[in-house]
Amino acid sequence: MPHIEERLLEDESILQLEVVLTKEDLLPKVQSEIKRIATKGNIKGFRPGHVPKELIRHRYGDGILADVFQERLEEVMNEFWKKNTRPLIGDPILINKENALPSLRLNKIQEEYRVCFEVGLYPSEVKGLSLQDEYEKIVLDVPEERLAGELKKIALSEGEDRAVEDGAAIGDAVEVDAVELSGEQLREGGWQNRITFSLLESTPEDIKEAFLGRSAGDSLRVRLGAWREAVSEYFFKRQLGIPDEWKQEVGDWFEVSIVSILRREPAPLTEELFQKRLGPSVHTQEQAFEVLRKAIESNYTDIIAQDFVDNVLRHLEQINPIALPDRYMRALFRTKLEGDSFDVQQYENFLRAHKRRFLLDRLKELTQAYPDKEAVVREVVDQAYEYLQRIGLEHLLESFVRRMLDDPEVTRKAYERLTYRLIAAALPQYVRIKERHMRPEQLDEWRRRMRESAEQSPAASVAGKLPLTSADETA
Repeated sequence: MPHIEERLLEDESILQLEVVLTKEDLLPKVQSEIKRIATKGNIKGFRPGHVPKELIRHRYGDGILADVFQERLEEVMNEFWKKNTRPLIGDPILINKENALPSLRLNKIQEEYRVCFEVGLYPSEVKGLSLQDEYEKIVLDVPEERLAGELKKIALSEGEDRAVEDGAAIGDAVEVDAVELSGEQLREGGWQNRITFSLLESTPEDIKEAFLGRSAGDSLRVRLGAWREAVSEYFFKRQLGIPDEWKQEVGDWFEVSIVSILRREPAPLTEELFQKRLGPSVHTQEQAFEVLRKAIESNYTDIIAQDFVDNVLRHLEQINPIALPDRYMRALFRTKLEGDSFDVQQYENFLRAHKRRFLLDRLKELTQAYPDKEAVVREVVDQAYEYLQRIGLEHLLESFVRRMLDDPEVTRKAYERLTYRLIAAALPQYVRIKERHMRPEQLDEWRRRMRESAEQSPAASVAGKLPLTSADETA
């Protein structure tokens, strides 16, 4: 019967696997395949079902034996992989590749064949994951003034508009008649339309500065093309109401006449408003604040989880001198190369990435942080909706999500975010936590600095990048 003989090279942290396949296992499967071809195969010169078996054996026997051999080899190795409990580093590597596979001849079939592999082993233990070990974790403090500001935004969104005579201010809705210009003159046959837009802090500076302080009846020239530069061509056309069938190119400059300026009066903060916008269980301002607090905290969950888990991983790397088996790692690294060149720096990055993945796997095992497929899909859908809502394209959600789910990199990143989130939530049960309190604006500034620092640092080598998840976890 086919089986695997194992030899543990403890000094090298390598497990040798010798797969043994026997004639009594291979030959019946070869004969069965020859019979199948003879009865169902279509070979020129013979009627279907009347091909002599000896002819098939003579012409195709070696190839059939090779196919059966490969199939049985994979089955035995897959069965070993399913039952394995050791911390294996990666795929098994053939020993002595030049002569690793036997010569397969059906007319000289051997009583047994042996194929040898090696696979490296990670350490069995990791220091730094006990209640004696302390790690810093950010805790978000949301002040009441921030909550009051969010509630004010809700009240404004539910309020009523009134025309104002004084100058336009941030938050006002401006209605204008816009006519496209060509140089200093109105463009003949150019685009013109009555449009309404909100004057916001995020409005492009050219447009914002042009309208602030202006009143109904004023005329001015404005570079509305700033919208296409700041957001997108699609957003620019949508703001100006330009239909898809309009094929003429539209320029940046417009002559604009202000028709009206509307200012939103906030709706009163009543129980009806709370329930309409925040849910049927919200009856008071205190309950509204609690819902808003959780919503704000959810916006920072991933960055806090990322920082916390990264801090833990960095400390684990420092206190766990992981010596990976060099002979195996070099062979594994060469399987990732496109050419024959061996770059030392890329190899060092490759080793660091494997050590980090090993430590992350230990965290996942400790906290049982294994997101299921449904959770990954929900994560991708939420990400897509948040992005499309921000640019006003929610109606494209279904097709956008479908494309995102077809992208392995998108689902891999969603899986990793969920993994970090689960680890960060569960790990405080196993280690001591030192809280680092930060307000949202402090965390925003800290995140901005971290992003700038990452952009300025040299890009990691491609060979040093390894997915933090296995292929079957993100399939």
